[in-house]
Amino acid sequence: MPAETFRSRHQNTVLGNVWNLLNPLLTAAVYYLIFGVILSASRGIENYILWLVIGLFAFRLTQASIMQGARSITDRQGLVRSLKFPRVLLPVATTVGELLTFAFELVILLLIAVVTGEGISWKIVVLPAVIIVHTVFNFGCALIAARLNDSYRDVQQFLPFLFQILRYLSGVMVPVALFADRGPRLIYNILSWNPLVQILDMYRWVLLGDGFGLTTFDVAHAVVVSIVLIGVGLKFFINAEHRYGRP
Repeated sequence: MPAETFRSRHQNTVLGNVWNLLNPLLTAAVYYLIFGVILSASRGIENYILWLVIGLFAFRLTQASIMQGARSITDRQGLVRSLKFPRVLLPVATTVGELLTFAFELVILLLIAVVTGEGISWKIVVLPAVIIVHTVFNFGCALIAARLNDSYRDVQQFLPFLFQILRYLSGVMVPVALFADRGPRLIYNILSWNPLVQILDMYRWVLLGDGFGLTTFDVAHAVVVSIVLIGVGLKFFINAEHRYGRP
């Protein structure tokens, strides 16, 4: 199912699955123009292009995993009603499907690292562990979103607006550390507890060599939150499994 979804995503377009590469690259180009050139958000960041693309690609994976996970039950009502199987396989399939797209984006990230002179260091061996933590976080959130959207269809309408806000509050385009110098300390303290901030910086530590203050506590925080989310998400999702597919 994940592979079929991946192949059919752009089947009606001229360029087909090339859009899996073009979409993130065009998005990165737009944000670089706005934040890197016009707003000068690149100040203090040596390789802002790579720094920005890492944030955009990793955040896109979270956004797509949760949004597709939210619709994993509601978009397959016929399948859920006609077949008896563990419903948890549906958000699993959407999470894995988004990982396939992210695999292409990782290739782009590695190419950008080489082209911009950053290169690939020994830290690349830590990348699978970072992806695992990120996937656990995404899957836990997707499970919660799937049940909520099955009960309240407004959830899938609300999520795009939530992610628009989170994109600016997760250090995707501008380092969260800047809030410590340019705003109330309380705002920075609140934003720094967002696990997505640490997850993005973990990718940056691996590929860019600079985690912008990433500490052992930050890594532990992201890991613990992700584990708690998947535990809570599984229990929350499975407890309502008998209701999925009912009119």
